[in-house]
Amino acid sequence: RYQTRENSNPQTWEKQSLSRKTLRKGRKKAGEKMVRKGNQSIPGRIKMRKIFARWVFYLLTLTFILGYQTPLEAKKSPNFWIRNLEGDRFDTRRHKGTYVISFFFVNCVPCIKEIPELHSLVTKEFPNTKLLFIDPVDEDTENDIRDFANKLEIPHEFFYRDSFGSVSKKFFRGKFAFPTIVGVAKKKLIFRHSGIDEKIKEDIQKKLMNQG
Repeated sequence: RYQTRENSNPQTWEKQSLSRKTLRKGRKKAGEKMVRKGNQSIPGRIKMRKIFARWVFYLLTLTFILGYQTPLEAKKSPNFWIRNLEGDRFDTRRHKGTYVISFFFVNCVPCIKEIPELHSLVTKEFPNTKLLFIDPVDEDTENDIRDFANKLEIPHEFFYRDSFGSVSKKFFRGKFAFPTIVGVAKKKLIFRHSGIDEKIKEDIQKKLMNQG
């Protein structure tokens, strides 16, 4: 009933083994051909449909991200209040006009160039626009900011100390960048720039003039 290795023919074993291996390889290759042809086999069609659906999903997602991002001008500005070095309070809930914020700190070298230029631009050409220079750095005391303002020969009324960074954090995601200039009109952001140059000043002028 049972064939043992001693009385079996080794050549027959090899032939049987080879024929089975050959059969398995043939089936595997046939299966691969079926998948490649796709239209001629159900497994192939299923695989192609999955690949196609995946690419459609990626394309739709990319279109949504790129095509439906909210432009800067449509973003609503956050509400906050803060006091300047003279104790006067500025509250966005009560302020109905346009305002410009410049975020800085006293040891910021680019800020030394940016602040006087921005101050001159806004106060001379747009006197009705509120201008705030806000320092969110904990190490900068009020006296440090006063000395900084005196050095730049700009009145203290324009400078604000954001003691805990609570105001500044509303305008930044992650780390602060200095200097950063933000313009707000009708509760919406109208511009945002890092630093200042002639091109940026032209953009600020244009955006503020459009507010009437």
